[in-house]
Amino acid sequence: MDDPPGKRSAACSHSDYHRPNFRLSSTSPDELYGNYGQRNINAAKGSVIVPLVDNSELEPGVQDKAPHSHAPLANISPEDLTRFIARDNLYPAHGGSYADIFCGTLSKNGRAMKVAIKVIRSHTYTEANQLKIDKRLRREIRMWCGLQHSNIVQLLGTTTDFGPYTAMVCPWMKEGNLNHYLNHRKPELNLRRRLEILKDVVEGLFYLHARSIIHGDLTTGNILMDGRTACLTDFGLSNVLAEFRTNSLTSSNVACAPRWAAPELYSVGTTFPEVTTHCDIYSFGSIALQVISGRLPYGEIKSDFVVIIELTKGRNPRRPVEPLLSDGFWNFIVLCWHQDPRRRPAIDELREKLHVLQDTCGQEALVANIVDADKMKGNP
Repeated sequence: MDDPPGKRSAACSHSDYHRPNFRLSSTSPDELYGNYGQRNINAAKGSVIVPLVDNSELEPGVQDKAPHSHAPLANISPEDLTRFIARDNLYPAHGGSYADIFCGTLSKNGRAMKVAIKVIRSHTYTEANQLKIDKRLRREIRMWCGLQHSNIVQLLGTTTDFGPYTAMVCPWMKEGNLNHYLNHRKPELNLRRRLEILKDVVEGLFYLHARSIIHGDLTTGNILMDGRTACLTDFGLSNVLAEFRTNSLTSSNVACAPRWAAPELYSVGTTFPEVTTHCDIYSFGSIALQVISGRLPYGEIKSDFVVIIELTKGRNPRRPVEPLLSDGFWNFIVLCWHQDPRRRPAIDELREKLHVLQDTCGQEALVANIVDADKMKGNP
C-alpha cells in the first residue's frame, strides 16, 4: 500500500501520481509561462506582470533560499486558469480526506503540460460554512501564490469550474509523494540519498518558518517528489478546512495525520488545538524516522485511533531495527519529539544538526542501503 494508513492523498499531495501508462509532458512551468518568477494577472484594464516575491528584499544569490530575516510576500492574486484547463477524466485520479485530485492539461501560449487540480469537497461542510471556507481558502491561496522555492510545490493558478470552491492548479508530479517514493525506489535509496531528501524537507520548512508560515500537516503524503527533489505542499490549507469539518471527533479539528502529529494537538479538553512551528518540528522527526529506517511511525500499530491513544499517553514511536538508524540519528529524531514543544529545536538548529550528522557519516555508511527489516529478528 502506497499511502500511509489513515492518510490518503490530500490537497495537491496527489500521492499516487505514478500511473503505468502515463507520461508527463516535457513542458515545464518555466516554458509555459516564459518566466518562473512572474505571473500574468489579467485585469480589467489590461495585463500586469507582478513578481512572485519581492526579490529586491533578498540578498543576491539567495532568492531561492530562506533568508534569516522575514521577506515580505507579494500581495497578489493567482492567475485564473479556468479557460486554459481541460480535465483528462470526469472522475478524480485520487482523493483525500477533504479534497479530490483531478488530472488535467493546461494549455497556454501554444504549449501544454499535465497538471493536478485540487478540488475541495463541498459535501464535507455545511451550507452555513460555505462563504467562510471560501474566504479563508482564497486567503491561503494568495499566500501560496507569493511563495517561490525549489522545495515548495509551485501554485500555477486557480480554476473555478470544478465546484463551488476555487480549485488550485499545480504541476503533476509523476514520481508521486514521498511515501510512495520510499517504497518504490527502495533499492536505489542509500543513506546519502535519504539524507538529501531530508535536507530538501528542512530547506522547504526553513523557508516557510522564516515567513511565519506553519505547515501544520507535515507527512510523507504531503511531500511530493519532483524528480529527485522533495517539495512541500498542502501547508496551511488542511488546518483551515479542519476547523469546519463536521465528521468524527478524532479528525474534526486536527489536520495532521496521527502518525506524524504532535501530541499536544490531541490534548484532552482542547477543542481547537493551537498549531505551531513546534508541531512541524515534531512531524519532521517522524518523517526522518520513516526516511532513514523505511518504517512508518507506529508501524506496529494498524489503527490510527490506537496511535492517538499512544500520543495522549506521551509515548513516541518505537525505534525500529535498522542498521542505518544509528544512535546519532535516533537521538536527533527523539530531540524533535520532546514532549515540551518549547524544547524542540528551531528549524535553523535542526538544519545545522542534520548537516553535522551527515558530515560525521563515513563513506561506507553513506553508500549503505536499509536492511529488509521484515526479515530481521526482533522487529515488530
